[in-house]
Amino acid sequence: MKLLMNRIDKKFKLLKKSGKKALIIYITGGDPSIKVTIELLHKLVDAGADIIEIGVPFSDPMGDGIANQKAAARALKKNTSLKDIFSCVTTFRKKNNETPIVLFSYLNPVYHFGYNKFAEKCRISGVDGCLFVDMPYDEEIILQDHLYKKNIHVIYLVAPTTEKTRLNKICKKTKGFLYAVSSLGVTGERNNFDKGFNQYINTVKKACRFPVCVGFGISTPQMAKKAVKHSDGVIIGSAVVNRIEKYLKDKDTMI
Repeated sequence: MKLLMNRIDKKFKLLKKSGKKALIIYITGGDPSIKVTIELLHKLVDAGADIIEIGVPFSDPMGDGIANQKAAARALKKNTSLKDIFSCVTTFRKKNNETPIVLFSYLNPVYHFGYNKFAEKCRISGVDGCLFVDMPYDEEIILQDHLYKKNIHVIYLVAPTTEKTRLNKICKKTKGFLYAVSSLGVTGERNNFDKGFNQYINTVKKACRFPVCVGFGISTPQMAKKAVKHSDGVIIGSAVVNRIEKYLKDKDTMI
């Protein structure tokens, strides 16, 4: 069966044609509520987001800094589940069938949900890609196969410590885009990139035939501009999540 072009592929093809770089925004699903998350998704698109990552709230987000940890805790306090996240995407798709959606999750919630069921719900609701923070590229082949059969891309992560041999293996399996972690550590706003950033991104770009986007720690327009000089896009998370937290009691200002 021939699969249709994924929305992620269409988006990067369009951006390349127009000479632009991708702006990818991350928010935590269910923070402060699923209803507000849906409003935020549409507003982010209006504000210029090319792709949106929705974080699946998890109790032990070991790859995340304080901003995303607190956001996940707020969402879990509202009993936000994977089922709610899928419902959120389904509702978003009623008005927007073009903007790519990537689920940003840890493996545990997906394992308990069921791999086949998860892949099918991704397809039905309109999810285009999935990034599993704690899943190495060479593990959980079953989950990857389920998603690929539904034309859903698995987005892989690489870091400054990724060895060249491993980088090449990851790039061979990459679809959609490759997520290049800007520096060592967890998510969260930083003031600058680590030494050797440009060389690191250039090495990744040479190894990967798909777009390479930079995330983790990008908190200012200046950092974003520096990131896209050597990459195909920038991923902003904590800087947006912190603004959501700042206006928790004033939804209209938050939106």
